[in-house]
Amino acid sequence: MQGKLNTLGIVWQIWGALALLAGIGIFGWLALAGRAAGGTENPGAGLGFGLAAGAVALVICGLFGILEIAAGGAIKKNKSWARTALIVLGILNLFSFPFGTIVGIYTLVVLLSGDAKAVAWA
Repeated sequence: MQGKLNTLGIVWQIWGALALLAGIGIFGWLALAGRAAGGTENPGAGLGFGLAAGAVALVICGLFGILEIAAGGAIKKNKSWARTALIVLGILNLFSFPFGTIVGIYTLVVLLSGDAKAVAWA
């Protein structure tokens, strides 16, 4: 069972890193889109909105990414809080088709199995 938990931890750490990269990408894209939306007459207005919306997306993706990386590392050490966090994150990821769905299903299968209940959670 520990091998499955280690694999699950690695998967979530990679998924968290991708969330951080997505947040950075969304921030940049919204900043550029906002700049373009401002037109030539008032580019600063569009840029301000793009930066604000991008910052919100960056914070949300950053928080999820950091939580996913931390929980992925903690599940490898059998931390009980990580099990709870990954079950919740796994359920949320079911709606992120197709890759999030795969990660969510794998998470729920591993963490809700009878073997996982027998692990000594710290």
